[in-house]
Amino acid sequence: MTPRGQQGFTLVEALVAFAILALVLLASLRTAGTGLRAIDAAAANEAAVLAAQSEMDRILALGRLPAERRGRIEGTPYSWEVEVLPANPAWRRQPLARKPAHLRLTLSWPSRTGTARISLERVIFPGPARTP
Repeated sequence: MTPRGQQGFTLVEALVAFAILALVLLASLRTAGTGLRAIDAAAANEAAVLAAQSEMDRILALGRLPAERRGRIEGTPYSWEVEVLPANPAWRRQPLARKPAHLRLTLSWPSRTGTARISLERVIFPGPARTP
């Protein structure tokens, strides 16, 4: 026989221990879920940035603004819109053939919280000495 003080855990003590363990596991799963959602959002943003850069490069390769100022990237959920922004006042001093253009490309796509958007801006110089 064992001494009276060393009989083991009671049923209540075991239930309390399991309840505490369940709470710790639940908190761990919730934290892991939040982390996975953050990773998913970061991957979506990275894909959008790459798509926006690709679309901006396509427009710059044309050497002129596209006839369409908005459209969709085929096979993706992304919509794009390009606009010419007002010129910087300091640019007025540039020779007419070298006046820069300020382009903004806005990419939008559906997300869990509504519509997400990013914008890229580039200053381009027309003519043979063009630098992207």
